[in-house]
Amino acid sequence: MNLITFNIDDKLLNKRSYSIVSKKKNLLFHFGCQHNKSFEKINKYRVAKVYELNKKGNLPNKLKYLEKSYNELLKNLYKKLNKAHNKNYDQNYWEILIGKWLKTFVHQTYSNWEILKKIENKYNIKSFSKISLSDNFFIPENTWHAHQLIRSSQHKYNLFHHWLISKMLENKKKIKINHLSLKNNLSIESELLKLSKPNKYQNIFYKSLDNKIFYYLWDVPRKIKIEIMKYFKFLNIRLNTKTIREYHPKYFDRDLIFYNEYQPNNFQSFLKNIIKFTFPKIFLENFNTLERMYKKLNWPRKPKYILTSYPYYEELFKLYCAQNYFSGSKIIITQHGMCNIFQYDDALGPASINKTFFHAQLSWGKNRKKGLKKFLFTKKYTTKVNKFKFKKNKKILLILYSFSEMEDRLPNGYSDNNSINKIIYNSTIKYLKQVEKSLLKKNDIKILQNNRYPMLKNSIKKKYRNIKFMGLEKSFDKVIFQYNLSVHFFIGTPFFESIYLNQPTILIFDSKIYSSFDKKFLRFIKKFIDNKICFTNAAEAAEFINNNYTNLEHWWKSPKRQKILNEFCEMFCGKSKNLHEDFKSITKI
Repeated sequence: MNLITFNIDDKLLNKRSYSIVSKKKNLLFHFGCQHNKSFEKINKYRVAKVYELNKKGNLPNKLKYLEKSYNELLKNLYKKLNKAHNKNYDQNYWEILIGKWLKTFVHQTYSNWEILKKIENKYNIKSFSKISLSDNFFIPENTWHAHQLIRSSQHKYNLFHHWLISKMLENKKKIKINHLSLKNNLSIESELLKLSKPNKYQNIFYKSLDNKIFYYLWDVPRKIKIEIMKYFKFLNIRLNTKTIREYHPKYFDRDLIFYNEYQPNNFQSFLKNIIKFTFPKIFLENFNTLERMYKKLNWPRKPKYILTSYPYYEELFKLYCAQNYFSGSKIIITQHGMCNIFQYDDALGPASINKTFFHAQLSWGKNRKKGLKKFLFTKKYTTKVNKFKFKKNKKILLILYSFSEMEDRLPNGYSDNNSINKIIYNSTIKYLKQVEKSLLKKNDIKILQNNRYPMLKNSIKKKYRNIKFMGLEKSFDKVIFQYNLSVHFFIGTPFFESIYLNQPTILIFDSKIYSSFDKKFLRFIKKFIDNKICFTNAAEAAEFINNNYTNLEHWWKSPKRQKILNEFCEMFCGKSKNLHEDFKSITKI
């Protein structure tokens, strides 16, 4: 059997190479084809199936090994960077700069390593189709560029994963390599550069008597920003965004800096061996530009607290954090995802990245799992209690997610993304079939799509042509009050927003979509099921809506149900009782 790890439907090969591939008995990696335009069609290709949700036994050990590999490589890299740049910074300093890139790189590479291992054990792989590509094509400009190369399958010419797996197979003597060529007019290098975006930073107007608080890329409502400025008596206002345009790259011998004696079949050795082709230029050749730009910044020097939510992709801000961390500033990050509802760390989530340098991570509520500190829900802010009123002219909004064709999790203990998309599709169809005809026309669908092909939307549209769809053009919180009810087929941020705003909400819950939950969160899922807020069967959810739609107000406002919802909010999407007290808690960190 011949293994293919590029998207065969993209037709990037020249005629000779394509004819070679066509004659073989092929097995495709999960992102190796289009997966059809509809779930109803049978895939004409044989795609490797290695994901097993029920095999969770060794998942904790795998995640520990992943963390160990990250720490080992970080320790190795920070010494090399100090030597290359003639610095003497500690490991935490460099982790602030490279931590997001490194965590993503190690995690995604290990996922592919484990998937490949399972494919070799399960299938009789005799050969591998390898496209001739220069190793240097995949050296990223910055963290964002690396992220796009490593995690995005939405771009036709992104062959990073094919290249990565080909490097894993280089020393496998039992597997024959079939060399292939791209079409003559293709310039993969220039196409890959298009995935990058310029390094930018914000021009800030800042005034304070004591430089106590500085916030940047802080994802909180405007009202909270205004109140914190009043409370601590400072001004922190973004004026505009600037682009770093002038670079003076310094030459470094990557072979010498990242030299490593390769040990076959050793994951950590493999990482060290390919680091010279994957390490972002901004931390090596262009690091002098970052240092030069840092000296010109008008941001406050040595603030006592730096508040942020998304520090990962602005390189100049990360250097600012590193320099001020070195000078004693405390860096505090607010939660911006559902990172504290799962049993195991999401290796790419905010709760697991750069744990050592953040002095505190502020939770959306009381749940302090994984070291988070109690704070408030920062996606929305309101002091009013929403008194929902049912209106006949309003409708029902279905919230669906559609996940990337590229797998970003380990094969044991999780479902693959294509299976998750199919579960969401089947649940949606089951729900729509059961909804009464008079109510069916009242359903709109909002899809939060993270994949290349709109297969979920296409598949639903084939059966229900008249349903209105919306995508990411408007955020959920901007449309929620236009509907009487939202029905969620995946636990994402909109689910928490809906409950926080006390809008009637139903969750259709399929455990096969998720890994293991935190015990506190599971207890609420059980309470939600008992109180008809959550259903494990989409048809039952539809039947409940059929019988109760005109009576939603009474159902949602029942004292018992409101008590459970308030308890859930306190734990996972808390409302502020006193903003000044919340702000004061920051200064106690």
